[in-house]
Amino acid sequence: MRDWLGNVIVGGKTGYLADGHFGCVWNLICDLDFSRDKLKQVNCNSVTPCNLCPCNSTSMPWHHFSFAAEWLLHIYTTADWVASGAASAEIFNIEGVTNDSLYPDWMHAKHLGSDKVLGGERFIFACVFYVVEDSCSELAANLG
Repeated sequence: MRDWLGNVIVGGKTGYLADGHFGCVWNLICDLDFSRDKLKQVNCNSVTPCNLCPCNSTSMPWHHFSFAAEWLLHIYTTADWVASGAASAEIFNIEGVTNDSLYPDWMHAKHLGSDKVLGGERFIFACVFYVVEDSCSELAANLG
């Protein structure tokens, strides 16, 4: 038996796995414990809540959601993330599966502020598609 790359699967039968069909990993949706224990990511908590940037609760506040937030300038590129050693779980050996694939379970990450991100995304969507630009800028300035 062979995998999607044509490599022999030891102990496998003849032919290709799934008759040559294959799937792809789109997102790794998981709670924070699974991310830490199985995907070997940082232990997310309210002090250091992120696998995607070096935000924290002191020098680079994760709860700062304006367009001037410092953490926005420090979001890890895939190369930075791999260089940090965070790609050590086996699943990250699959081409294209990177830090961009990580997607926390909102219900179990809400205490870290993920609801603010969701709310922010909806706010931006509303501004872009439904609100006159001047009104949106004024509202954003008052919120930021």
